[in-house]
Amino acid sequence: MKRQNVHSAIGALTTLFYVHRDTEMGIRTLEMYIEHGLLNDTKLLAEIFEQTQCCDLLHGIKLFDMKAAERIEDILRGVKS
Repeated sequence: MKRQNVHSAIGALTTLFYVHRDTEMGIRTLEMYIEHGLLNDTKLLAEIFEQTQCCDLLHGIKLFDMKAAERIEDILRGVKS
């Protein structure tokens, strides 16, 4: 996914989970974004998480792809791979 698309996806998920408090719709939306390649660039995701300070979305990502979530966590911690 392109940077702007990833940023928009994170914004939409944040709104669903934290503004509307609609967990079911948030999980469904996250699943759709993952199917469309949201987790393809974990470095970009980590960068956007850091900018937007919405690392809580990692818990939802762990439901679908634990390895990708761990890579994002490592990047955020500064661990070299």
